[in-house]
Amino acid sequence: MGTRYSVNESTGVITTAGGISLPTSGGTATDLDYYEEGTHTTTWGGAMSPAVSGDVVFTRNGNIVTLLFPLTTDDTPANATMTMTTVLPARLRPTALLRFSIIRINSGSDGFGRMDIATDGNITIGKNASLAAFDTGAEAGIFPTCISYCI
Repeated sequence: MGTRYSVNESTGVITTAGGISLPTSGGTATDLDYYEEGTHTTTWGGAMSPAVSGDVVFTRNGNIVTLLFPLTTDDTPANATMTMTTVLPARLRPTALLRFSIIRINSGSDGFGRMDIATDGNITIGKNASLAAFDTGAEAGIFPTCISYCI
């Protein structure tokens, strides 16, 4: 039987060939076989005119994805929804359309808006629960937002 794991003595990092099995008390045990942290540089269009860029920080732990969106604003928005023009990588995309309530800025005031994440990796943000367009003229965008979902 070959080696199924290795230990880097200088860093203490353990690498396995098939995942890590953890004990459970009542559930069905499965292997933890995927973990990744990184950033995805996004460009927002639509209401963000000209386009606004920023890094979304992500963590994928097994089938759970967590995205952290930075403060993203525009002082002279267009009358449109915010749309991500650089879609999420395939490994972070949900298997069904997801909708989240978020805190947004519209006409310089904060309130509840909606974020949709589609299965093709597109993200759309609106100023209210109906995904309506942001108002023209005054500051619009989103506050720092952290969301998690299963894939």
